[in-house]
Amino acid sequence: KTLFPYTTLFRSQAALRWVKSNVASFGGDAGRVTIFGESAGGTSMCLHLVSPQLAGLFHRAISESGPCTILTGASIDVLTAFSEKLATGFGCPSGPDQLACMRKQAVGDLNAATVLDSNLSSQAVHWSPVVDGVSIPDQPDKMVREGRYNRVPTIFGTNHDEGRLMVMANYHITNLLPVSTAQLADEIAAAAQGDANVQAQLTATYSKDAYGSRDKALGAMLTDDSFACHANNDVDRKSVV
Repeated sequence: KTLFPYTTLFRSQAALRWVKSNVASFGGDAGRVTIFGESAGGTSMCLHLVSPQLAGLFHRAISESGPCTILTGASIDVLTAFSEKLATGFGCPSGPDQLACMRKQAVGDLNAATVLDSNLSSQAVHWSPVVDGVSIPDQPDKMVREGRYNRVPTIFGTNHDEGRLMVMANYHITNLLPVSTAQLADEIAAAAQGDANVQAQLTATYSKDAYGSRDKALGAMLTDDSFACHANNDVDRKSVV
């Protein structure tokens, strides 16, 4: 068997089924279950929204800094190729014994052999949601836009300074230096996507003078561009409850 990724959704499904069967024993209400996730957990919440297998297992949903309308899934073929690459690297070739072979590997070694990013053009082994036609029937962002999801009251939001984590990871840890004038300008140009008017507005809005430092200015822009604006897009969809 080929190893398939993104077991989190299946574990959550098992956990929610357990909650449905047992929460009354703890004074809970199986008909009033709320799921909540932040960042990667927020996008996981979006997957719960679009998975028909989870229908009826939760009744409220909250996504913080995990926009649904930018969440895309890989094809099974792409993830199959990645899983085969990973397994081969551990000496576990395709065949009936592959799964048993991989289960013998140390967790630390498996983590070290993968990377945490969503760039599917990368040749590195990494995982992302997979559109399998069952648990995730179609591209999650498309399903949300078309109203094809578990219709429960939903809250979308974002952390105030989420983008500072990206500044820390991409600049402070990598270069051990603060954001330079040129780097801030490059980030603004990338966000503007070739629109000179937008670039001018971003330059005026996210400036060192406005935020006290280029690091904080860039963090604010990344928060708005990568999280807040997309959260607004989520709630602006007429299909969203």
